Amino acid sequence: QEETFRHFCQSLNLSIPHALEVRHPSWVNDRLFSILQEHNMAFCIADTAGRYPYHEEVTADFVYVRLHGSKKLYASDYTEKELRLWANKIKEWNTETFLYFDNDFGGYAVKNARQLKEILNLH
Repeated sequence: QEETFRHFCQSLNLSIPHALEVRHPSWVNDRLFSILQEHNMAFCIADTAGRYPYHEEVTADFVYVRLHGSKKLYASDYTEKELRLWANKIKEWNTETFLYFDNDFGGYAVKNARQLKEILNLH
């Protein structure tokens, strides 16, 4: 598994940023993080309402975050408190961060993106 993944990484055009989002806890380990670091690939930090593994690890010169929902997968409206926590993490990482809202059921993604943008004073 490890060598297959390493070979896959070597086949990528690394001038394009890549991120890996895992869905099984067996993938959350130091060996994976090391391979990602070797190839400047981001480990995707994914909030999935507890359905998939949650782990914060910065493995590249950028951070990649997917917010699928904090309480209900794809259907959570993030609270201001939760969004402020994410804003603080972005500031702590102090590197280019790509953050995507995938809590689109009910239209929360656009609403929450606008709220986070306001919290971060991005205009």
